Amino acid sequence: MTRTISLYLADILDNMAAARLFLGSMTFDEFIADRKTASHSVVAR
Repeated sequence: MTRTISLYLADILDNMAAARLFLGSMTFDEFIADRKTASHSVVAR
């Protein structure tokens, strides 16, 4: 099955929205300091 560029872009936008929901108002420094979120970003690919 061939995917179009628009499908890839839709996937990227969906995942960006999911990341924003996951992080909420967390700053980058808070993200790095929080072992749960820092380790989740490596595991969930």
